[in-house]
Amino acid sequence: MTMVEDAGPESGRSDPSASVDSDGDARWQQIEARIAALVAARPRLTITKDSAVWLSIGPKVLKRQLYVDANAGWESYYLKLEPGAEVPPHSHASVEECLVLSGEIEVDGDIAREGDLHIAFTGHDHGTLTSRDGALLYIRGPLAPLDEDTPGDPFDL
Repeated sequence: MTMVEDAGPESGRSDPSASVDSDGDARWQQIEARIAALVAARPRLTITKDSAVWLSIGPKVLKRQLYVDANAGWESYYLKLEPGAEVPPHSHASVEECLVLSGEIEVDGDIAREGDLHIAFTGHDHGTLTSRDGALLYIRGPLAPLDEDTPGDPFDL
């Protein structure tokens, strides 16, 4: 048995005989088991507007993480672009959906305004995303890669 199976997340105890390798695999198994238990106990989640913080991820670009499904490999977040903001060119490991909640953006000559959905398809690069007057976007797409040599998040989060 692994440490996670021996001591469920509710017990608060761990198996002292469990060994942890140099990568901390056993600890990650504990974390994943705890998350699974929370999900099983709560079949839905409401993320309130005041429950998270905005992080600056580039000049004039803020990100507010909403939800991450690491097992499925996707995340959702708000992206706030201040007037004159630019998101560098990047490619996509899988489909990314970008819903413009307010303002407008331009990507490769295409303009998306409030209510428009911009879709970036798997394996395709696109140029700089810009917002002349600012915009608020809801984005659902692949998790940013952890390896900086892998294409993905333009700001290398």
